[in-house]
Amino acid sequence: MTDQDREQYMRDYTFAVQRLRASPDDAIDAFTLLQVRTLKKYPNLSQAIADAVTAIRAKKDPAAPLLRARRILDGSTGALDTLPVWSGAW
Repeated sequence: MTDQDREQYMRDYTFAVQRLRASPDDAIDAFTLLQVRTLKKYPNLSQAIADAVTAIRAKKDPAAPLLRARRILDGSTGALDTLPVWSGAW
């Protein structure tokens, strides 16, 4: 994702999240616009936002898909290429 896209989408994402408690309908509109704008270039982000909109409309907790979208925007969605070292005790 380009830095310019990331900055714009992060602003839009933040705006929508801020609307979530006070006006869920406004948040849905903002998220839907973001979903449409990201559909072609960033389908994973678009899907995460779509999942959040679905949860909001169903009056369910949208935290998981919103976190997924945020991680994509932060660029932290990469898979681990190794297993972490076990640090627990049996």
